[in-house]
Amino acid sequence: MAKWYGQIGFSIQKESDPVNHPSVYTSEITERNYYGDVIKKSRHWQSSENLNDNLTISAQISVISNSFMTDNIGNIVYVTWLGNKWKVADVEYEWPRITLTLGAIYNE
Repeated sequence: MAKWYGQIGFSIQKESDPVNHPSVYTSEITERNYYGDVIKKSRHWQSSENLNDNLTISAQISVISNSFMTDNIGNIVYVTWLGNKWKVADVEYEWPRITLTLGAIYNE
């Protein structure tokens, strides 16, 4: 099991202009730093109609949750790992740990 340190990106909904335009929300990415363990590492090339195939990984990162992560578990969008941002494909909550399964590259 390898150790991991990186950022987790959360997509937080915020009211853009509550005075002039109430109930209009925008997404804002909030990044938080976490420590964890890489408990599974695998990758595969997914065929596509593009010139190159897409790289998809099935790595799992287990992180000890804090109150912010627990409150925003449904807003987790990506994890930084190996110098890239990876989409979170699956979230498994086993208090006090949250296991994040990574998928394809996250495109902002």
